[in-house]
Amino acid sequence: MGRHKVTVILIPDEDGYVAYIPSFPSCNTSGDSPRQALENAKESLELLFVEPSEDDLEDLNFAHADHVTVGEVELELPVKPKPTKTLAG
Repeated sequence: MGRHKVTVILIPDEDGYVAYIPSFPSCNTSGDSPRQALENAKESLELLFVEPSEDDLEDLNFAHADHVTVGEVELELPVKPKPTKTLAG
């Protein structure tokens, strides 16, 4: 198959970092540090590609973004969400 780059987005949480893989959400993982989260993401992807589906192989062609823009949106919700812990608190 050759070498391929896959975009992984790291999001800090109370246990370390979540590694979100937009093209392969079944491979999302986590780690105590950014490095560990990326290593776990690589391992998860390698396991997926031991026996990839046709869809996985097709998605691999679009799995790397040269530039990622992160934004946020504000929602008006009919119910109040449960509070979550923050890294600062």
